[in-house]
Amino acid sequence: MSKIAISQPRNLRRANDAAGPNGVKAPRLLFDEFVREGEVALLFGTHGVGKSLLAVELAEALARGRPMNGLEMPTKGQKVLYVDLVLSDD
Repeated sequence: MSKIAISQPRNLRRANDAAGPNGVKAPRLLFDEFVREGEVALLFGTHGVGKSLLAVELAEALARGRPMNGLEMPTKGQKVLYVDLVLSDD
C-alpha cells in the first residue's frame, strides 16, 4: 500500500485574521437601518399601498444625495438601479 502525502493548503486563514486588526467595517447606511450598501432591497405587499412611490422617492433621494425627512442617508449622489417587476398571469 502506498502512502499519499497531503500538503496543507497555503491560503487558509482564520476569519478574524482575514478581517484585519480593526475588524470588518459595517456597510454604509443607504436608507437608514433598512438598506445598507451592497444589499438588494425588495419591496412587496398588496396592491395600492405605495411601494412604487416609496421606491421612486428613495431612488431619487439616493441619486441626488438629498436625504429623505429624518432618515440617515448619504449626502453624496449614488448610482441607482430601479427595477419594477409586476407579477401577473400574463
